[in-house]
This record gives sequence, structure tokens and C-alpha cells, in this order.
Amino acid sequence: MRRGGPPRGPVNRRMWRADLAYAIGLLVTDGHLSIDRRHIVFVSAEMEQIETFRRILELRNPIRRQPPGGLGIPTLQVQFGDRLLYDWLVAIGFTARKTYTIGRLSIPDEFFPDFLRGHLDGDGSIVAYIDRFQTRLKPEYVYQRLYVRFLSASRPHIQWLQEPLRHSWGWMAT
Repeated sequence: MRRGGPPRGPVNRRMWRADLAYAIGLLVTDGHLSIDRRHIVFVSAEMEQIETFRRILELRNPIRRQPPGGLGIPTLQVQFGDRLLYDWLVAIGFTARKTYTIGRLSIPDEFFPDFLRGHLDGDGSIVAYIDRFQTRLKPEYVYQRLYVRFLSASRPHIQWLQEPLRHSWGWMAT
């Protein structure tokens, strides 16, 4: 895996670190790169997520309220121009029209859990429950279940997410 980070120089403050990996996870799920090759947009229904994203990237850009979209939920958005960050995001695998095209990203292994946490906070869910389905066969068949789900319209991206979960961490990813 490529161990690089954002370009050195004017964007030194954006070298790989845990909070930046988290912000990239959020951006992968709820953000996009504009086709002008300069602007980056992050959208969320949660003010706390928007503020966290702005704090991590040291942004002062205003938060704009967006009218309800297809799901009828009003959203918040922060948009900013940063050509160096934009180019760096493209270099690690982010794409401008990412919904169906995003695939593998170059995330350093030590920051993959932070990236994954951002991805989960953006478009994932966790469900925990007690499974008693088989107790009719045997009363001891009671299991605690934990499901962690990551959503993406891009099959290559989901398959890429599964690789380290299966191999490095020993999780069963389906």
C-alpha cells in the first residue's frame, strides 16, 4: 500500500493523521468533488458532523442550509475550494462522480480504522440484538448479534472495504 499523504508544501497541515482519515471517510460517503477540479462539498443532515468536518480541515467557510431533497430531509452543506487537496483526493482514488465509480482508495493501513469510522458515521449503521430464533429447538440457543453495515452504490468500493476486514482483522464481511 502506498504510504504517501497529501502533497508537502502549502498543505503540510493535511498530512495523514487519524482525524483526516476520518474526514475522508465522511467525504467518501456524504461529499463530492465538483467537476471544476477545485471545489469540495460535504453534505450532512447533522450539524455536529458538518462542524467536525470543518474543524478537522480547519475551514471557516459558511454552513449553508439546503432545502429538503428526495427523502424530504433538509441538509447542511459546506463547500470550499482547495486545488491541492482536490488533486490529492484524486491521487488517492477519489473520483468526481464517485457514486458508482469509486473503488479502491490508498489509505495507509494504520489509518484505515479511522477512515472506516468516518465511512460508518456517513453511510453506515450498527444493529445489536438478542437472537432467540432457534430457542424452539433448544432454549440455550440465544445469541448476541452485531451487524455493521456500510453502504455504497459502487460494488468495487464495497469489495475493497471487505478485503482488510476479512484478511487483516479476521471479520466475516458479507
